[in-house]
Amino acid sequence: KVNSRSVFLGCKYALRQFLAQPLHPSGHRGWIINTASMLGLVGLKSSAGAYCASKGAVVLLTKQIAVDPRGSPMFVDHVLADFRTPMTAPIYEDEETRDGINALTLWGDWGSADDAAKCAVFLASDDAAYVTGVPLLIDGG
Repeated sequence: KVNSRSVFLGCKYALRQFLAQPLHPSGHRGWIINTASMLGLVGLKSSAGAYCASKGAVVLLTKQIAVDPRGSPMFVDHVLADFRTPMTAPIYEDEETRDGINALTLWGDWGSADDAAKCAVFLASDDAAYVTGVPLLIDGG
C-alpha cells in the first residue's frame, strides 16, 4: 500500500503545485522523477507478488501522468533500480541468492544508490529535454 499510495500522493501534490505556479523559463510545468524497481516490470518467484504489483502500479501511474500534461508539458519519469540498501542487505548477504542475481547482470554485482541518483540527475537535466514517461531501468545490463 505504501509503495503505490505514497507515489500517488506525491504526484498529486506536485501536480497541484505545478498548475498553481508560473511556467518554468523552459516553458514546462515541472519535473517528477519517481523511483520504483525492476520488479515493477517482471515477476519474481517468491513471496514478493504484492511488492512486484505495487511497483508495477508505480510504473503505470508514472506513464499515465506523463501523457496527461494538463495544457503544458511536464517531465514525468522514473528510475527502476535495485541495489544494495539496508532493506536488501539480507538478500545480498545470502550467498546463493546474491550469486543468482549477480549472474543476471553484465557487471556481475548489484548497483549502488549513487548509480540510481546519477540517472535521476540526468532525467532532471537539459540533456533529457525530450524524455518523459520513460522507465529508466538501472540494472547493470
